[in-house]
Amino acid sequence: MSSEYQRYRKGSQGIKQILARRKKGFTLFSFLERAAGDAAVKAHIKYMKPSVSPGPGRYKESLVEMRLEAITLQQLMGYLYRIESRKNVVSIKRISIKENKKRSGYLDAILQVLT
Repeated sequence: MSSEYQRYRKGSQGIKQILARRKKGFTLFSFLERAAGDAAVKAHIKYMKPSVSPGPGRYKESLVEMRLEAITLQQLMGYLYRIESRKNVVSIKRISIKENKKRSGYLDAILQVLT
């Protein structure tokens, strides 16, 4: 039990250090928007819905649900590669991918991204 607690505590300290190194004024919404521009999927964003909920201790969890429409698998992979960041403690909580009904060979994706 003691070793499990020590691992948890060590992991907690690591996350605190990472959060402290993030750029001042970091917001998940702007991070995702900037990454969408870099991945050339910004024009495919149908919506972005931010929300905040209490997290562990004094921290808050920021979540953005977003929908991307009519993108290729390559575009989606490029975007996911850019946003899932250990450096910024950003991860994908949930992803739903469907074939686009209007354009053959294209996808629609709904992402829930968390920090």
